Amino acid sequence: MIYADADIYEGEWQDDKANGKGIYRYQDGSMYEGGWKDDVQHGYGQEKWIDGSTYKGYFKEGKKHGAGHFIWTDGSSYEGQFVENSIEGKGIYSWEDGRRYEGTWVNNKMHGRGIFIWPDGRCYEGDYVNDKKEGQGIFQW
Repeated sequence: MIYADADIYEGEWQDDKANGKGIYRYQDGSMYEGGWKDDVQHGYGQEKWIDGSTYKGYFKEGKKHGAGHFIWTDGSSYEGQFVENSIEGKGIYSWEDGRRYEGTWVNNKMHGRGIFIWPDGRCYEGDYVNDKKEGQGIFQW
């Protein structure tokens, strides 16, 4: 199917909708390959954007939902749980400069219990609230 905006879908159809496996190529060069249900991304799939960012993981009703791995162009990455396109649940975020956080997330922010490690060996293990250390924790130098 070639759409008016030059986007292209190639894959399985059912009841005149994308259902099953398919590839959607956007006019700008981005693409999605994976599962479809009623014209939206559903099940396992992967997205690739023209800037080089990638996502491999699960979708539910057109949104990243469940286990996934996102890699940004600057080299940072997140591997863990997503809920309706947000980083949420348990996961590991690694920055390009070697910093790393492993713990819980709520709405794209470190929130709950986690451990943050710096490349020079410093380490904080404890509580976070909205991306900030708050509550009980141990900081080691």
